[in-house]
Amino acid sequence: MISLLLATTRQFLLSQTKALSRSFVFVGFLSLSFVPSAQAGSDYGEFAENLPQNAASLTVAGGCFWCIEKDFELLDSVYEAVSGFAGGNKQDPTYRSHTGHREVVQIYYDPEKVSFTELIDHFYRHVDYTDNGGQFCDRGHAYSPAIHVQNEEQRQIAIDRAPKGSVIPIEDEARFWPAEQYHQDYYLKNPLRYKFYRYSCGRDQRVASLNADRDN
Repeated sequence: MISLLLATTRQFLLSQTKALSRSFVFVGFLSLSFVPSAQAGSDYGEFAENLPQNAASLTVAGGCFWCIEKDFELLDSVYEAVSGFAGGNKQDPTYRSHTGHREVVQIYYDPEKVSFTELIDHFYRHVDYTDNGGQFCDRGHAYSPAIHVQNEEQRQIAIDRAPKGSVIPIEDEARFWPAEQYHQDYYLKNPLRYKFYRYSCGRDQRVASLNADRDN
């Protein structure tokens, strides 16, 4: 009974911490979650226009977009990773209203330094490819994984590189909607909250276990 109570309390605290973290960026400042949806990712257009001409893109879903964004931005060959939404029918989705969409990250990379195949391998090693009902502590369609491909060659690569037991769907490219600005680079803006959330969610622990099984 005590262990059940502790587990329930831990899950409640985690959910509350995550909710608060996604509503507030700096103590003493008004939450940016009240910014109208038209301003979501307001600098995205300018960023996209300034990309190098050789930039290629890949869109993936792997649970919390804060985490996938960081996992790819640590690669030198990636120009930028942008958190957002894709896959649903709702126009101008926001974090508070994105029914039907998944949380995704659109990755802009230098194809002369890294291949699509290498990025797909990197993706599979940073998600729970056995779970299609969400990822780690985040449950439901919005947090379910997916790979969006732009052509049949990419589709075949994603299929061929999938680990044994993968249930991650491979879908056609969908319109990408950037998330609100306070979600972008969240791991840099709020490192303590981010690290607490990521550790408490069990993401790295589960991924390490999966990768150890694959490597043995």
